[in-house]
Amino acid sequence: MDIKPIPAPVIQETDQTVCSPASVTFHGTVGTGTNLQWKRDGVDIAGATNANYTATEAGNYTLYEDNLTCNSTSAAVNLTIVQTPIAHAGADIFIKEGETSNLNGSGGSTYSWSPATYLSDATVSNPNFTATQTITYILTVSNTSGATTCSTTDDVTVYVVKPIEVPNVITVNGDGNNDDWEIKNIEGYPNVTVEIYNRWGNLVWKSSGYVKNWDGTNYRNGEVLADGTYFYIIDLKSEVYPEPLTGWIQIIK
Repeated sequence: MDIKPIPAPVIQETDQTVCSPASVTFHGTVGTGTNLQWKRDGVDIAGATNANYTATEAGNYTLYEDNLTCNSTSAAVNLTIVQTPIAHAGADIFIKEGETSNLNGSGGSTYSWSPATYLSDATVSNPNFTATQTITYILTVSNTSGATTCSTTDDVTVYVVKPIEVPNVITVNGDGNNDDWEIKNIEGYPNVTVEIYNRWGNLVWKSSGYVKNWDGTNYRNGEVLADGTYFYIIDLKSEVYPEPLTGWIQIIK
């Protein structure tokens, strides 16, 4: 008579909790020359007939061992999979300096914004803020089960746009004082276009971007224009200021 020992399969790992889409490999300690079958929640897992099994689904896992005379099933090991959230910090925000708005986060059950600067509450999905300066916020969104926390991040930039200040007079006399058209805060609008016309509607100066202050010259020949009143059209190419700005400027020599 061939007497065989009763199988005693053991799963080496204890209960596991992981964040999706992670997997866990369970390792079985078994005898030799036996048939093996992994089960999830008591149901055979197709093709899972080796001593080790990589699990990707939550459930109670057991390892069944059969030596064709006797069989036995291991104690169950539970795999919990916590759904990892997908953080959404919302679209970038373009806003005038001093205005109040809010961030628009979503994706999970717990929220944390960093830095917390200017925010009414850095632990809610949609905190309020007052536009003070351009800043990028990083949102961490988390889901928690027991001692396991799963999280992802996303970021959003708040572009705070300052209004330009346009002077109405330049004195092109070469004394180094007010010799050119210095437009305050224009550097915040890199795509700006500027056009200047004389009283008869003729274009006398233009630029794409404003990298050099206008010095009262005609863009065609570089000569200083005559004293008088000229008219400008400034298109900031801005979501915050979509309409072109118009006005007048006087040249005094």
